[in-house]
Amino acid sequence: MSITGKELDRAVSICYGTGFFKKIIYYLDPKDDGTYGLHLQTTPSQPHVMSLGMRFDSQDVASILFRFGWNRYRIAGFKADFSTRLSVDPWFNLNLAYVPRVFPSINLALETRRTSLTWNLVGVPEFVADSWKSKAELYLSQYHSRIITVAAGVKLENYAFTKLMTSSGWGYDTDGKPLEITTSDFNSTSFGPFFRFKFDNMDDHYFGRKGILMNVKGDWKFDTSGIPEGADVFSDDIYSVQGDFEFYIPMGRKLTLIPQLHARYVHNPLIRDSSYTYLRLMPMWNYSGGAYTGRYMEQQLPFIGTNMHELSSALLSIYRVDLRWNITGKHYLTGMFNYLRDSGSFSSYFNQETVSQNFGAGIKYTYRSLIGPLTVQAHWSDCKTDVTFWRQLGAYVNWGFEF
Repeated sequence: MSITGKELDRAVSICYGTGFFKKIIYYLDPKDDGTYGLHLQTTPSQPHVMSLGMRFDSQDVASILFRFGWNRYRIAGFKADFSTRLSVDPWFNLNLAYVPRVFPSINLALETRRTSLTWNLVGVPEFVADSWKSKAELYLSQYHSRIITVAAGVKLENYAFTKLMTSSGWGYDTDGKPLEITTSDFNSTSFGPFFRFKFDNMDDHYFGRKGILMNVKGDWKFDTSGIPEGADVFSDDIYSVQGDFEFYIPMGRKLTLIPQLHARYVHNPLIRDSSYTYLRLMPMWNYSGGAYTGRYMEQQLPFIGTNMHELSSALLSIYRVDLRWNITGKHYLTGMFNYLRDSGSFSSYFNQETVSQNFGAGIKYTYRSLIGPLTVQAHWSDCKTDVTFWRQLGAYVNWGFEF
């Protein structure tokens, strides 16, 4: 077997990237037949890890992340990972795994998360809700290489609302009678299979110059409680597919072009129904807004121009392109533009009369500090209608890594 120096360096880099090894040393041993033997000496990393992180932003003010991983950097065996975020909207996450040396790993993930938000529709507040989401996942996962991750299993979810208020426009049911909203009416539980696929060959996670970042996931909720009894139109299963694609293309030494596509489709007649009863499936809706995918809701797609949730229909897609300039050293300037297209079905997606469209743009300055990126961003979008141009402007400030 022969191997080039470049292939050897790449293999060592991949081993370092796993985090399992603190040091890897290799040397060549010449043989009588003119070939060389390859010898490796490795020093394993400390198996357990404990870390603490902080971030500040103009949305949540301050957040603290604590994480403890037991056997986190062992190649095989039992592992446990606990993490929690302390903030206005805290979450707790526990992952248990058994990792064999050959077969896919077996995982159990438990999570509970609080969300307190004002959900908007075309820039106008529609709902103010406080909720707790609890989730349990049992799945198999396989790391085929350093850049590909695949997972599949079953998931149980529960949404429990502790507060739900609607604007006056949603204060009446389909018969014109005032709503008597109680939070228990909108609690829901669902169960079903899911899958996740990730491809990541980026050269840097936050300031990548080249590579592709791809996340595709889907789920099928075939057992959902909380839907009104006797409503045949709501009897279909709920399934969704989501894809996030980012391409990093170097344009010379200083510029990086970053085209992106974010899209999600969710199927259920209830999502497109106009009566108030479809509020019961609010957790399954599509959402847009915020700086990154999954900011407040797992299915939230990023849209430059709005910081909060924007409610969307069954088929949501966001086309975006960024141009990032490395001004000098650790200083970056990025121009951003995105286009949102939203419709109730595939058949109406290309109908200009029924589809919803929005534009957004922004510019941000980023400094690469030791404790995480410092970002100051100004943006605009036409999501808010019947307002002046100045009221369509917004800003966002962040210091620290995303979590």
